Amino acid sequence: FLAVNSVGILVGFRTAMAQGIDENMRTKIRHLGLPLSRRTFVCLDHLLHTVPPALLVSHLVRRRKRVPLLNIVYVIGLSTWFNFRQSGHLD
Repeated sequence: FLAVNSVGILVGFRTAMAQGIDENMRTKIRHLGLPLSRRTFVCLDHLLHTVPPALLVSHLVRRRKRVPLLNIVYVIGLSTWFNFRQSGHLD
């Protein structure tokens, strides 16, 4: 479950970054008193959103363990519910 959820978060954040959300996030962080350069922000973003799914998936591959299909269904359902709870849209 954790690996599938982490990959879902990775895909969501990468999609948001492609739409220019990263500058909004950097501005909000700057207003909180922590100015980050673009390079530092990108490095920290990858550390938080790319490394965990990569490690979890590589661990599953090394152990030759399959992800149960029901886990994928749970993650899709819960992610959709979370998105709508946050007043998001699926567009």
